[in-house]
Amino acid sequence: MEGGCTKTTTTADTAFSPILPLRSELRCGLVPASPSDRARQLLGLAKSRWLRKSEIQELLLIWPDTGLQCSQKPTLNPPDGFAAIFDRKSTPRWRQDGIPWRRRTNGKVLENHEVYSLVFILVDLFSLRIEKRDCLHVYYAHSEDSTPMHRRAYWLVTDGQYVFVHYRLESRPSSASSSKASFESIPQTQPPSLSLPSNFPHLPQNATQSPPQDLPQSFPQSHQLQSLSQSLAPLLSLKRPRESRRESRLSQEDS
Repeated sequence: MEGGCTKTTTTADTAFSPILPLRSELRCGLVPASPSDRARQLLGLAKSRWLRKSEIQELLLIWPDTGLQCSQKPTLNPPDGFAAIFDRKSTPRWRQDGIPWRRRTNGKVLENHEVYSLVFILVDLFSLRIEKRDCLHVYYAHSEDSTPMHRRAYWLVTDGQYVFVHYRLESRPSSASSSKASFESIPQTQPPSLSLPSNFPHLPQNATQSPPQDLPQSFPQSHQLQSLSQSLAPLLSLKRPRESRRESRLSQEDS
């Protein structure tokens, strides 16, 4: 219409919209209303556990609106549960934290890469769709010494300006020790005793000590088998009456 313009919200505009909390949660005080309070709450949760994929995406999406400052330089030897957000453009060396990480043969830090996906509900004027799209890049690093320190770095697929770095101490038991612990945790029970009724017939004591007398003590020898086959040879060479009559009839027809 003349004198103004209107913007129509499409599915592309709502595909990567932030995951906002419900109004009921805001009313009950479960989720802070302001972005800065919500960011502080998520960073507080990171001290005790790994954050979920939806929580990390929400933190990175609301971070520009929080008014909080990004970390200017990496912390050397960060403790367990330490989390920080860096600007990848202004702080390109955010990985230099002083921890001896596992390295490749070429000397670079060994980092495993993975892409996290989330399910989005796309609401349009005429339809409602559910799609699964890639949202977060994550890089894993593990320490090479006895200290089981792990580092995870996340940034958005659509906008990789801010990176969320999280450190956690988690011990990984070996397969042998874990299998031994699982075997020792199984209660060792004795097999149940079998009790027979009093009127059950019992075998004599010498029944299992010596074999029965009527069984042969040894198998026949080779010369005995040969003599037996020679004695049976005439019987095996005899022809049945039906076969002999058939052969005689065929010979008469040929003649």
